[in-house]
Order: sequence, then C-alpha cells, then structure tokens
Amino acid sequence: MMEFSNALKSMTSGEGEFAMTFRRYEQVPATIQKILIAQANA
Repeated sequence: MMEFSNALKSMTSGEGEFAMTFRRYEQVPATIQKILIAQANA
C-alpha cells in the first residue's frame, strides 16, 4: 500500500489521504495451510 500512498500524494500535491480498515478474516485453503505450516516449522 505504500506505493499507492506515494502515488496519491504525488497526484494530489500532498493533499490526498486514505485509510485502510480491517474487513474480515477468511479461512486459508487446506493445501495452503500445509505449505505455510511447513515453512514455519523449517
């Protein structure tokens, strides 16, 4: 998001601003869970 922030400031001469807010959690598919766990345990 830093790229967006820099682009926004550039386009608006430093006047633009934005905010990110948490929307929701989503379950990770089981295949990806296994990969992430394996990487964390390595």
